[in-house]
Amino acid sequence: MTCDESVPVCQVVCGVDASAFVVRLCDGLPGPAPGTPGEHGVDAAGQLLRAVEQGRASGKRLIVDLAGLTVLTRDLLNVLLVPIRRGGQLPWLAGPLSTQALRRLRVTGTYPLFEVFPTLAAALRRATV
Repeated sequence: MTCDESVPVCQVVCGVDASAFVVRLCDGLPGPAPGTPGEHGVDAAGQLLRAVEQGRASGKRLIVDLAGLTVLTRDLLNVLLVPIRRGGQLPWLAGPLSTQALRRLRVTGTYPLFEVFPTLAAALRRATV
């Protein structure tokens, strides 16, 4: 199962590894919409939600790679919290996280809810254990 959807400011790419379902969320090209530096719209949140749901349905550990993401918006963070609201497990987050993403997680008090790894490779190693 794979997905590859993009909007002008964001890319959501996901796929199944042997031990995990990985969703890579990153800034896309050609760049942010005028007047909204680094912001992602509802389309990006919808794409992420579909990817998260595919990951949950796969039965594998869900890992969201945020290394390529500059700005973690409120909408994207809300999508990352959807699994716990539906009685599931939160995705693991892989970095390195941008300063802004780390700040948003800490300011909202959600950082301790997630298992955060320094790299995708570290998360994948842990998923195989």
